[in-house]
Amino acid sequence: MTATARLALVVAAVAGLAAGAATDGCLAAVGAARVDGLQVGVAAAPLLALALPVSVRRELVAGVGPALLFAGSAWMLAPLVDQHLTRAVVVDAPVPDLIHHLAGWPAVLAGARLVHRPKATRTS
Repeated sequence: MTATARLALVVAAVAGLAAGAATDGCLAAVGAARVDGLQVGVAAAPLLALALPVSVRRELVAGVGPALLFAGSAWMLAPLVDQHLTRAVVVDAPVPDLIHHLAGWPAVLAGARLVHRPKATRTS
C-alpha cells in the first residue's frame, strides 16, 4: 500500500468522524439530542485538509470500497466515543439513539459490497 493510499484511508476515516458529528448536530437541531462538549469528529475535522492534494482525491475515487469501509466504521465509532466515553453528546430517546449509533451502517455495507463483490465473467 502506497503512502497516498494510506493517506486516503485516513481522510476517509476523518470524514466518517465528521459525519458522526454532523449526525449528532442534526439530532440536536431537531431537539432529540444535546451536544455538551467537543465531539471527536469536530476535533478531527481539520485533518480533512489532507484531501487537498489531487493524488489523494484520485486514490479515494479509485479505492472507493475501502474508503467507504473506513468512513462507515469511523462514523459508527464516533457516537460511541462521544456519548459513552467523553459524554459530549446526550441523546434523549430510543429512536434518535438508534439513528445516532446506526447512521454509519449504510456506508459500511456499501463498502463491503464494493470490496467483496464477485467479478463479472463473460460466457460468450
